[in-house]
Amino acid sequence: MELEIIRNKASSLKSHGLSIEDRKVLKEDRRLVFSWTEETSNDRETSVTKWRRTRARTAYRTIQDANEHLFLAVILSITPTQCAQKKFDKVLEQLIRLNYDEFYFTLDPETKSFLETIAAEQGFAGNRRYLAFMKSLFPRIEPRRIQFAYSLVRRDDIPSFLEKMMEGIVSSQEWAKEESQGGNTTGCLTIIIPTNEHEDGSCNIRVNRKLLMQAIHDFRMTSLKLE
Repeated sequence: MELEIIRNKASSLKSHGLSIEDRKVLKEDRRLVFSWTEETSNDRETSVTKWRRTRARTAYRTIQDANEHLFLAVILSITPTQCAQKKFDKVLEQLIRLNYDEFYFTLDPETKSFLETIAAEQGFAGNRRYLAFMKSLFPRIEPRRIQFAYSLVRRDDIPSFLEKMMEGIVSSQEWAKEESQGGNTTGCLTIIIPTNEHEDGSCNIRVNRKLLMQAIHDFRMTSLKLE
């Protein structure tokens, strides 16, 4: 049961990234800070409560030591109360023996920023487990290799070209992913302002690849030579 729930969460992260509910779990339920930081002594808690919380924290950390991607899927789908139960021991044994390829997923820069904000707000930005987690989920990647480059559109065609780009934005994979996550903003458009105030700025737009290739043909754009 729990293993299926975890697999479903990993699949959701792979397809859609962090959902609104996932963000609530991390921001309001504070499961990351629970897992990564030691609690201050609370005299009101019974010894049983402390024991359960310690068991849950140990389970989360054992899973993180096995695989960071699996850890996030577990944190988002399995509560500390579930982790503390004796029956979860068998689930834990299964989890640490899995092939973790099925749990691999990539997350976007906005999600990285969200996690960094939580780390600052909840006070674990310097925690070694947090740093290892971020390094694994957001590894440094080489810049995208450019296959083709095109330029030169007829000035009279600019309005039609921009209209076509709008179609490309709303049909892009990035747009679909953001829409599934909720919210009303998009990262499909990035504006760059140079330090020289007399220099023009630039606008980078993420659009559907097939539509973009068709636009290159329709507007008879000129291929640029790549070094």
